[in-house]
This record gives sequence, structure tokens and C-alpha cells, in this order.
Amino acid sequence: MPIEPIPSDAEDYLSNLTGDGTPAAHAVETVQRMTADGSTIVHVLIDPTLRDLRLDPIFNALLADTQEVAWRPIAIKHPSIDPAFVPQMRSLDLSIAKHAMLLRYLFGMAVEDWSPVSLRAGGGHRFCGLFIGSNSLSDLAVQLGKISIHDHPEGGRALVRWYDPSVVEALWRSLDDAQRTSVLPSRSVWIGLGRDLHPVIRRAHSDTTITFRLTRDQWALLDGLRILNPKVARIGARHAGVITPQIRTALHDALIRAGLKGIRDPSDLHAFVDAALRYHPRFDTHPLLRERLSRRKHTESLQESLSLLTDCDWQQVINDLSSTFFDGLSK
Repeated sequence: MPIEPIPSDAEDYLSNLTGDGTPAAHAVETVQRMTADGSTIVHVLIDPTLRDLRLDPIFNALLADTQEVAWRPIAIKHPSIDPAFVPQMRSLDLSIAKHAMLLRYLFGMAVEDWSPVSLRAGGGHRFCGLFIGSNSLSDLAVQLGKISIHDHPEGGRALVRWYDPSVVEALWRSLDDAQRTSVLPSRSVWIGLGRDLHPVIRRAHSDTTITFRLTRDQWALLDGLRILNPKVARIGARHAGVITPQIRTALHDALIRAGLKGIRDPSDLHAFVDAALRYHPRFDTHPLLRERLSRRKHTESLQESLSLLTDCDWQQVINDLSSTFFDGLSK
């Protein structure tokens, strides 16, 4: 099927999204500086789970005059994962002007996907980032497949969405040095776009024989992010700037504590996250809550347990923990 040309009304859109001085242009300039003394080949990664960038008409129009290179899926093999939703990779040569423009557009998509409106809509991140390094595309796809499926502490094998920008910002902070070395392919550099719309660079400094494994508290963080991130996105769309990086970090720490307390049922996690957002991200560390949670019956949901606290109790929690940032945000 022939590719249609870029619509004329898309030119202004592209200029505003990827023109000089934009975050997308700055990100590409960063990548080009990092490839100036070596190979100009980069391997980009997209996630088609919620929105498939390969169906984007502007992206396909930009691809039309480039040498055809097939998309290669990460080598993820799991019976519960639909192959149609497996992340896809392809190579770009930044010495080719059209490829550099393509990369600008990809980073422009990343900028759009970090917007509060997009996050609240739940559209996900179409472009995840890129790899620089000596690995071939085929070798990279195999290596990334190995680090994407892990044994879950509750049983079974589960997908770790390390490539999702909304996941990796929390996961990376929780990794120790050995894990950070083993999570990325050897001698590679991973570049993505952070929530602040600046390039984020993560490196695998050396070869390693260490197998990448997650701890129980890191699994608790990942399981909780599925519940926390949509709620935070809704708050961010209503109250710009309220969720600061410091507050976001405190919320991630709260998810780890929830997992260590054995709070893993989805309805209980929802109640825990709502309390962290409404009252304080460290609400569970207050003596009132520690005492209440210690007396929680096995058959009692977390929501039922928390409902036994009065408004005065919660006000004391807020006052003692010296924060009112979250008062009423989850309403």
C-alpha cells in the first residue's frame, strides 16, 4: 500500500513539536553528540500496547523515503502475552538527515505522551527510548527479551515493563549498582525522555555475568505502580505542579512499604494509595496507623480497617507528619 504524503496542515504541527529549541530537538542533539565519535546507528524502541506508532500517518510518511528495515520484536516468549503487544525495535542512521528527523518526531511523541492530558487519558508511551552501543539489532532483541520476563514472588512468570518511561523512573531509583549493570545489555547506553522533558541517560558500564533479578520490595513497587500511576495522572491533570518529584518519590516508597506489609490485594492497594494521596505518603508510619494495621483481622479489608479512624484521627496524622500537600486531592 503506498504511503500518503504528509498532510499540509501537519507542517505547523511538526514545526511546533520538533522545531529548533524544542525538547525533541534538544534530545536528538544530545544523541547526536553521543554518537559523533563512533557509530551513528541507534536502535529505537516503541511500545504498541495502547497506541501503535507504526500506524501513525506522519511517522509512516517520514519513513517513506528511507531504506526499508523491518521492525523487530523484543524476543519475549510468554503464553499470556499477545505478540501484537510486544515492544518493537528498528535501527536509524543519524548520519542520514531523514533518520534524524524521524528521531525528532519520536521524541516529539514522547513529549506529547508526558503531557498531563495524555497521561490522564491513559494512552501510554508510544516511544520508549533508544539504545546506543555495539550490539546488533538482533542480539539486542534477544538480550532485552531475557530481562523482560521474571519469576514473580507470588508465583508464575511476569512481564517487567522496564522500558515504560512511567515505570523505569521509579524502578531505576530502586535498583542497586549490580542490578543497574545487569538490567541493560553490556556496553550499551539507553536514552529516553524524562518527565521533565530532558534526556535521561542510563549506562551499562561493563560486561557482566550477573543475572538481573528483582527483590520482593521492587516487585511490590511495580505491582503498586499499576494502581498509583493512573491516580497520580488524574491529579496532575487537575492540579498542575502539585505532584512534585519529592512527593512522587515518597509515594513510590509507600508502595514498597505496602508490599512489605503484605498489602497486595488490588482492592487493598487501591485503599492504601488513596490514603497516601489524600492524607500523607507516609501515613502508614504514624503510630495510630501502625496500631490500627497491627490489629487488622485477616478477613478485614484495608478500606474497612482505615474507615475505623475518625476525621480527628486523620487530622492528627496530617499534623504530626507535618504535611497538608495531599489534603483532598483524591476526592
